[in-house]
Amino acid sequence: MEKITSAVAFATFFLILSGCANPGIVRLSGNTYMLSKEDHAGIFGSQARLQADVIKQANAFAESQGKVALPVSTHATPVGVLGHWAMCSRQPSSVPA
Repeated sequence: MEKITSAVAFATFFLILSGCANPGIVRLSGNTYMLSKEDHAGIFGSQARLQADVIKQANAFAESQGKVALPVSTHATPVGVLGHWAMCSRQPSSVPA
């Protein structure tokens, strides 16, 4: 019985963690994409570094397709309390270089 309880607890923990993963680059429509990233460093993280990382990833993705990323929207939230991580979301549009 103890092994079953441990297995259920492990499976639940794994499912919770897999739901918290960053989705990477997601195509919204045509040539518009979204990239979101969370910083789990808490008060030791840097909002500026987080935003710079997201912009770099968006630009690298566009360059890999021979295009340039033009920002459509950017949204960032600072770190909060009780597990509210800093987050940055950017929606670039890829256009020919």
